[in-house]
Amino acid sequence: SPSFSIHSSEANLRKSRALRKPFCSIRNRVYCVQSSSVSVDESKNITMGDSFIRPHLRQLAAYQPILPFEVLSAQLGRKPEDIVKLDANENPFGPPPEATLGNMKFPYVYPDPQSRRLRDALALDSGLESEYILVGCGADELIDLIMRCVLDPGEKIIDCPPTFSMYVFDAAVNGAGVIKVPRNPDFSLNVDRIAEVVE
Repeated sequence: SPSFSIHSSEANLRKSRALRKPFCSIRNRVYCVQSSSVSVDESKNITMGDSFIRPHLRQLAAYQPILPFEVLSAQLGRKPEDIVKLDANENPFGPPPEATLGNMKFPYVYPDPQSRRLRDALALDSGLESEYILVGCGADELIDLIMRCVLDPGEKIIDCPPTFSMYVFDAAVNGAGVIKVPRNPDFSLNVDRIAEVVE
């Protein structure tokens, strides 16, 4: 039956006699060349990379992260230092000197995974006990973590737009559905409608 070859090498190696050898040298660089012959019928059974991904994740639209300064600068035609971004809760003035890496006691090791000092400070400020405070890498991580802990695939959450878009995104990632209950004209929650949906 007809067959084709798959070569794990650079394009110029395909034209080289070196394909007959496991190793070859081109321009003083050594390459390992691998090849195999696969029939057309057998190629239909080759597992593609995305087949390992859970089906519901393959159906999701790609997440669009915020644009880095270099891209935003080019689009706006302005220097990065002339741009102040307020859409992602970023501090345009940067961190205070006492919070920089140069003032860390042990910058070469992993930080405390339980964030004890931060939780103690937040507990003192809020009046809560530190064991009731969970610290994460932004709201994105915490929302996702909570959904992983409490949601089963097929369950639903209530989302009250306009609000943070990650509620809907993380629900989809975790296989949950979303019921939207828009906010009132003054942006307060429509509590009566939420109660109806829950019942």
